[in-house]
Amino acid sequence: MRRWGVVAIGAAVGWYALALAVLHPLANGPVADSWIYNESVRWFRASGEFRFPGYTENMPVAQVIYGAAWGSIFGISAVSLDLANVFLAIIAALLLYALAMRCGARSWQALAAAGLLICNPCYLFLSFSFMSEISFLAALLGAHFALAKAEGRIVWWWLSASLAVVAFAVRPFGGAAILGSIGAIVIYDSARTRGRIINLATMLTPSRSP
Repeated sequence: MRRWGVVAIGAAVGWYALALAVLHPLANGPVADSWIYNESVRWFRASGEFRFPGYTENMPVAQVIYGAAWGSIFGISAVSLDLANVFLAIIAALLLYALAMRCGARSWQALAAAGLLICNPCYLFLSFSFMSEISFLAALLGAHFALAKAEGRIVWWWLSASLAVVAFAVRPFGGAAILGSIGAIVIYDSARTRGRIINLATMLTPSRSP
């Protein structure tokens, strides 16, 4: 099992190293709308305030914070922030592999799922940008993996909830993950939940003394 995990890490890192060497996708310039978020990171670093153009529908606050943290170490050039997304793209692929394994997939099936994700042209293109799709997917997969691993352990539930909030803070669609996680917890822990409701109702019900 551990051997397949090492293979997954090596394959993901190797794929992006190959893409960097062959495609030369990094450039000191914007990719699609990434310049908006690049400038938001620079403004946040300079003033501590979040600022987005008025016509921007998406306001990925969590991504700006991540970009500022990354930039404090590696700088906030366009190339540096693109590499920040490459790092998240690899993490997201590995989380998909781990989630598939956790949900009962065989090792080769989980590896194939992660491979199909990183080989998708849209995913690969967005990996070499500072667009918000990759960071959203990484947070979302992290939330799902933590929930799948919880098995009644509150720490993992809190981690899942936190990552779902991060996903929401990147894209509002993350709100669906929050509701889905709550529903999954209620279904998974339904017996215990019913017991708590019954106990609470019993305590609140007036008792008669004989």
